[in-house]
Amino acid sequence: MEFPEKAGAREHGGKYGVIASLLLIVAVISIAFLVYMKSQGVDLKELNIRELITKGMPVVGKKEAGEVIAEFKYNPEEPTGFTTNNGYIVKCAQDGIWLLDKNGENQWSKLIALNKPMVKSAGSYIMAADMGGKDIYVIKDRTVRWSEKLDNVIINADVNSKGYVSVATELEGYKGAVTVYDSHGNWIFTTARAEDHILSARVLSSSPMVLITSVNISGDSVATNLELVDMYGKTQAALTRQGEIIPSAWELKDGWIAAAGSKTVLCFNSKKDIRWEHSFDRIYSTAVLSDKQVVAAVKEEDGAGLFDKAEAHIKTIDLKGEVEDLYSVKGKVINLKAHDGIIAVNTGKEVHFINSKGEFKADYKSKTDVDDVFFLSKSEAVVIAQNSIAVINIE
Repeated sequence: MEFPEKAGAREHGGKYGVIASLLLIVAVISIAFLVYMKSQGVDLKELNIRELITKGMPVVGKKEAGEVIAEFKYNPEEPTGFTTNNGYIVKCAQDGIWLLDKNGENQWSKLIALNKPMVKSAGSYIMAADMGGKDIYVIKDRTVRWSEKLDNVIINADVNSKGYVSVATELEGYKGAVTVYDSHGNWIFTTARAEDHILSARVLSSSPMVLITSVNISGDSVATNLELVDMYGKTQAALTRQGEIIPSAWELKDGWIAAAGSKTVLCFNSKKDIRWEHSFDRIYSTAVLSDKQVVAAVKEEDGAGLFDKAEAHIKTIDLKGEVEDLYSVKGKVINLKAHDGIIAVNTGKEVHFINSKGEFKADYKSKTDVDDVFFLSKSEAVVIAQNSIAVINIE
């Protein structure tokens, strides 16, 4: 016969055993969870329990805006050119060309010999040329599609998204010449200039025309010629600007072309119609934000005091010529780059990333001077400093 009090004691003991088992399970799960979070690099001191309950598990591996995804060195003593193409970093040195992933790991390479390498990309095409030499290579889908040793020294070269290559060269008896090749390396035409020094040439993507930029220097005067040449080498339109060198020009929508010098940026077409023109105290750098907008870093007389650092203003100009202020930074701007609505503003030691509305997205501070910036995508950029490459998360 069992006494009631002993039966009750056993019932209470059973309840305590269940509770203890549950607490042990919770403790084991909690310890396992904390060990896992620590192994994934999560700072346990910064872990907010309330946010964990309301928002759920933190996304492991998610990068913050401005965070360095990877950083690796290169030899600054060796002439090296960089660009990006289809999500890869393209490195072109004296002894070859490499496709690197964002961690700096080699994915493809080709041994080539270039004394002063220059590399550019457009669409799926990569072009490498020897500035001051005669060799040129065009690469597509990790294959050298064609290469050529030219008869004359290369001054500049360009490739468009359809693979057409334009090469500005020296030519005996002339100030310069332009030769155009198709995407397979077939010669299309060569045109020479007797009086003008050729700065650059670019085959337009939207029409069978070549934009040639050249300068004429006579005594103390200087003039820039912007020519549109057909695919037979015949000049169809030419616009001359006196008193200023205008080295940069880009293709916009509906046949319009934007060009910029040290103080002036303008928009014109093949009929020589000037749609708009704007002047500033100084233009540090320009780029195309889209086929409808030019972005410019400019200096304006804004009444800064003697001891105040002047500001550089980032502005956009649309096809109608309307100017919009986006952003400003202290001091000068070394260069601008734009991609898919994101603008990189390089001030030398720091890069600011903003969107097309002027909203700040991220920044990166470098220990050494930043030479250039390229984009892997809308959310990742490559910062080329004097001895290192940093891949930055933008969003």
